[in-house]
Amino acid sequence: MNLEQAYAYLEDLKGRGFILGLDNIKNLMTALGRPDRSLKFIHVAGTNGKGSVCTYLASILGASGYRTGLYTSPSIFRFSERFRIGGEEIDDEQIAELLTQIRGAAEAEDIPITAFEAETALAVLYFHEMGCEFAVMEVGLGGTLDATNFIESPLISVITRIDLDHTDFLGTTLEEIASQKAGIIKKGAPVVSYFQKPEVAAVLEETARAMESDLRYLDPDSVIIKDSSAKGHVFDFEPYQDLRIRLAGSYQPYNASLAVLVIEKLQDLGIEISSDCVLQGLYEAEIEGRFQVLHENPLFIVDGAHNAQGVEGLVETIENLFGDQKLIFIFGTLRDKDFEKSIELTLPHSKFYITTRPDSDRALSSIDLKNRIIHHGGTAIAIGSMHAAIGLALRKAQPEDVILCFGSLYQVGEVLRYFQRHKEQQNMNREQENSLKPDQIIAELSALNIGSILIGEPLKNHTTFKIGGPCVAMVLPEDYEQAAEALRYLRDREVLHMVMGNGSNLLIKDSGYPGVIVKLGENLSKVRFEGTRIIAQAGAQLTKTSKAAIERSLEGMEFSSGIPGNIGGAITMNAGAYGGEIKDIVESVKVIDPNGQIVDILAEDMNFRYRNSRVQDEGLIVLEATFALKEGVPEQIQAKYQELSEARNSKQPLEYPSAGSIFKRPPGYFAGKLIDDAGLRGYRYKNAMVSEKHCGFIVAVGPSSYEEVSHVIEHVQQVVQEKFGVSLETEVRIIGE
Repeated sequence: MNLEQAYAYLEDLKGRGFILGLDNIKNLMTALGRPDRSLKFIHVAGTNGKGSVCTYLASILGASGYRTGLYTSPSIFRFSERFRIGGEEIDDEQIAELLTQIRGAAEAEDIPITAFEAETALAVLYFHEMGCEFAVMEVGLGGTLDATNFIESPLISVITRIDLDHTDFLGTTLEEIASQKAGIIKKGAPVVSYFQKPEVAAVLEETARAMESDLRYLDPDSVIIKDSSAKGHVFDFEPYQDLRIRLAGSYQPYNASLAVLVIEKLQDLGIEISSDCVLQGLYEAEIEGRFQVLHENPLFIVDGAHNAQGVEGLVETIENLFGDQKLIFIFGTLRDKDFEKSIELTLPHSKFYITTRPDSDRALSSIDLKNRIIHHGGTAIAIGSMHAAIGLALRKAQPEDVILCFGSLYQVGEVLRYFQRHKEQQNMNREQENSLKPDQIIAELSALNIGSILIGEPLKNHTTFKIGGPCVAMVLPEDYEQAAEALRYLRDREVLHMVMGNGSNLLIKDSGYPGVIVKLGENLSKVRFEGTRIIAQAGAQLTKTSKAAIERSLEGMEFSSGIPGNIGGAITMNAGAYGGEIKDIVESVKVIDPNGQIVDILAEDMNFRYRNSRVQDEGLIVLEATFALKEGVPEQIQAKYQELSEARNSKQPLEYPSAGSIFKRPPGYFAGKLIDDAGLRGYRYKNAMVSEKHCGFIVAVGPSSYEEVSHVIEHVQQVVQEKFGVSLETEVRIIGE
């Protein structure tokens, strides 16, 4: 399976829902050859703090030189973040390869696994194959019947704070929930626990006695907090002085101290971990979405608090840091959370609320949440999308205000993406401010031997969407050296610039681009053949290159027929369709590196993965690619080409200008199907329209503009968010002021 097929497989498994019991995951581990037996497990359960404690532990073990795997849930920013080694996420190719193994093993043995069981197996198999010594595993739900509880003999079981949560699955009393969490306690394995309420402690102690396990609690009085701010804490925890952490929640010194207790237990077991590594690991630990400051003046903070106990800790942090100051809250929540309690806790600290809907089918609507806040005596505004909610909060806030977004882990990723885009825009603005004046740029470019120069060229003439205002200048180099020279000049003079091919994945604003375009198009579009190899320049169209190969009875490139774009873009994005990808046929790539030098890179060094490559990682500029094909049977090649062409023509609106598929595929969904199910097929604003053939495309059915297309994009995003709670991100590059 490729990555897209792997995600589709997980989505199919989600349809099975929850299957209680551990037989399937244990049978799957056996079918995979018991990869778990090479790992030493630290198993962490609880209601709140699991992710933080797991992160501290993995960071300390990593600082100590141990190769350590970290498995957490749910995804906040992207699926891959749940599987980390040394802070690095699993890459897309490994996800696809390992899920292929898991699917094969499950189907061969007829094991009806769920999505979470497949994901847990993915973590274990990944850690095993990457040679990890330790695996820090966070329980997904509960403990006793959670898929992670296949672990038979953990080094240590860890219990974080326990409170009421997931009462529809785990029980309605603290005792019932504690009993589920205590299910990770195993025969003879030591247990380290957060300080608990008496009824919870009684359950843990009874279970520990029955399993002959040593149980040790964190003593809260032994944690001496010396300094706190929105950027972290300094605290003592015997025998350590001045421990520093960068996670700001008021509960974080206690989570960190719990992790230190676990480390002490590991030291008792003979595992060497120095005091310096404890200090280093705690300080280096980072978690996205845990009281994370993203903006100043006004201060904007995002926190993943999503249940009553988490919000209690959040309110404690607010009181410690901001006293009586009233905050602007952005609040979204799931229907199965105790949101009434969250409202009661935060209301005394609120200036007003902006309610949103998280990206989950379990989400409470923003309007229903607004009405509940008003019922409690608060002031609230309902906004469908997180993007709009953040914009509204920033517009309404004064520089001294504090904006705090909380309520669901599912919305943290949206917030982080918003501020990442904001940061990129600020960087672009700074580049523009520091750049040379247009007349001076044009004069200096004209003095160089770098090919033709077009002044004030309308970019609508150079994009497949036929949309876009003018650029300052467009450089059309005639060979590789001219391209490299142009880019060296633009870089050295800090001139705002970008490289484009045939503009197939761009949406350029009507105001145009306030910099220089280096176009690797018609002048660098030659294709030549050397036996069964194709050497294609960056500006060559992918479809024409594929057809040329087919006409010579060369096999392997048929899948790319009809994919819009050129060779440079195909290499950059690892273009693919119908089961094939560019990485399957590339032999080497010639690029301009960030220093302006022309270098050749072998395919195995290109770090190809799902719709990504080393080109994007390092800012390389593709000049040409060499493809290794093989001789085939002409009739078979033509038949396959015809089949794929007909399939593409029937499903894609190739008769209209477009930028290809507009939206990224959200995890677990197909963007086009969501748009169709939302009733938006054929939705039109002036001359911009959601395609009736493929709802992932927005097409221009007549002379159109950025304003028209962006209107359709925003309308689609808003309706899909409101109907399904899913945020659609654009995958086309939007260029211009």
